[in-house]
Amino acid sequence: MMEFKAKSFVANKTNLEQQAFDAIVYAQSITDSDKRVELIVMEYDNKRSRQACAQQHVWIQEIAKHTGESIPKVTADMKIQHGLPIILADPEHGPVIEWILKKYGFYGMRYERQLKLIEYVPVTRLFSTKQHNAYRDSLQVMGLGMGINIDYLT
Repeated sequence: MMEFKAKSFVANKTNLEQQAFDAIVYAQSITDSDKRVELIVMEYDNKRSRQACAQQHVWIQEIAKHTGESIPKVTADMKIQHGLPIILADPEHGPVIEWILKKYGFYGMRYERQLKLIEYVPVTRLFSTKQHNAYRDSLQVMGLGMGINIDYLT
């Protein structure tokens, strides 16, 4: 039996017809397998969903379970390894975060101290939806590379 995942189709005035068509085609592929679908239309607020945030936490728990490390340590480790490169590349937030890191001597610290400091540095909460997607993709690739079968919640 084929498994279907929730999909979001975001549209504006110029691509509304194509996005609506794509959504209907996807819905039809689900109903062809005798499943029901729910179509919801709402104003898009460009903020990441609660599901996206929850997904990241589920994966961090899986990584912690696999490595035997604590959830706070894995969270901090993922912020440093996967989140910092993304936020530092951001033209708005990157220079501010870079200034904070340099101000506290982050780059000269032992890794254990970096893990403690990064708890207080905003990283993932500053992400745009696109950046958060890249962060989750990076976590997923890393997890799969470790042999952890992490996938999106359905």
